[in-house]
Amino acid sequence: MDADRKKTQMSSYSIPDLLQLLKQARGEGVRVEVGYSPVLIVKGQSHEVEGPVVMEESIDEMLREVASTRDLRAFRRNSKLDIVVRLSNTDYLVRAIRAFGENRLDLQPVPK
Repeated sequence: MDADRKKTQMSSYSIPDLLQLLKQARGEGVRVEVGYSPVLIVKGQSHEVEGPVVMEESIDEMLREVASTRDLRAFRRNSKLDIVVRLSNTDYLVRAIRAFGENRLDLQPVPK
């Protein structure tokens, strides 16, 4: 990993847990990509979340926690999904992408 990536530890991943981590760190976003550990972005710096690499089925499991059945069908059909998740009075954009060999989630606060 890059020398400027710092590590934060988590043993397993869920979207609510990652959003809580994002809020506590006052970060700009979290990137969850298959084959890698999630990356928390704070003040433009990437910080690897220490733990297991994300498997393809993990993305689907994480999405099922926060997306409706209709959202999941749309994701399978369109290979992209944007939903807003509310956590502690803050809205977060959860963007799922599965296209061109990419399979990832991007999490970020919605500007007020």
